[in-house]
Amino acid sequence: MSVFGHFSLSRSGDFLLALTTPIVINFNIPVEKTDQTESVFNYTNIKLIDADTINDYEPVSLSECFITPEFNAQKTVLTLFPKGDQIVKYLNRNDKSYVDINVCFSETITVEVDEYTFPIRQDTNSNFIVRYDSDMEVIPPEELDLFVTKEEINLDSAPLLANDKKMELLEYNDDNKNEINEALKDILVSSTIYIYGKYYDKGSGVASIDITESMPASTNRLSGSALGGANFISYILKEKNNNVTYTEDGTGTVSFVIKHTLQESLRTAPRAGLFNIKIQVKDNCGNYAEAQNCCVNYLEYGDLSYHTSWDSSNSSYSYNTKSGADYIKATPFDVC
Repeated sequence: MSVFGHFSLSRSGDFLLALTTPIVINFNIPVEKTDQTESVFNYTNIKLIDADTINDYEPVSLSECFITPEFNAQKTVLTLFPKGDQIVKYLNRNDKSYVDINVCFSETITVEVDEYTFPIRQDTNSNFIVRYDSDMEVIPPEELDLFVTKEEINLDSAPLLANDKKMELLEYNDDNKNEINEALKDILVSSTIYIYGKYYDKGSGVASIDITESMPASTNRLSGSALGGANFISYILKEKNNNVTYTEDGTGTVSFVIKHTLQESLRTAPRAGLFNIKIQVKDNCGNYAEAQNCCVNYLEYGDLSYHTSWDSSNSSYSYNTKSGADYIKATPFDVC
């Protein structure tokens, strides 16, 4: 890997770090092009090793306890964000109260000046140790706003969306099933929905939004293993994802919009019917805000044989409820 121009690096911060505190590296000049999207600084050439194992035959890498390295816009500050909950799991597994992490920038990082190439100087700036202990804050993120919609939204338009465009936050269960069954057409969705949230977490900051999709067994004629398992995806805010946009106000408040593709639609044989969408917002110490649920009626690309029959007279599906006595008409236009 080559970095053009003379440069030096230094670290900001103390030796002892809280589990929410990132490792910050400062360069005296930009070390990448400002329009470069894929950084060449990664955990191949930046080693994060448990210092207690540095002389072992196989030193223990802790790179999985950190988010992908992130540059500022000027490409002069590199930040390594810890996953506090993962560090704590590592400490617990190894019966440790703290871990010293040896951070080492590989000598394969070079400086090119004219026709000469110089390896990075191996000194206390490019090879140093930080310590993380097991103390963690335990206050979960506070929900300020959250909704699910079929409408395409962004961070600017989401707060202005009319309430009648927002789907009701209801889980399909014995208490809510009658209300949901009366609104099957209203909750028809294609394979894409949008999720807007606004949360406050001053302690460690919002880290991720976890989405679990599950099909209630009582809503269809499948049983046992035929139901299949739940679908799960985690959107980590600081990892690049074209389907996630977010903004931080600097005081602990984060707003985000997720363009969520139903993971069911990505299956080889997608199922159709009602799905509970469970939304869990987690902070950097592993604390979860109170979960929210939204029930959707998914038909696009789904296997409708257990749920519907095709009515050729008006080109629509007859969606049967559990009793089989009532149905709604859902045309492809309704779904897509």
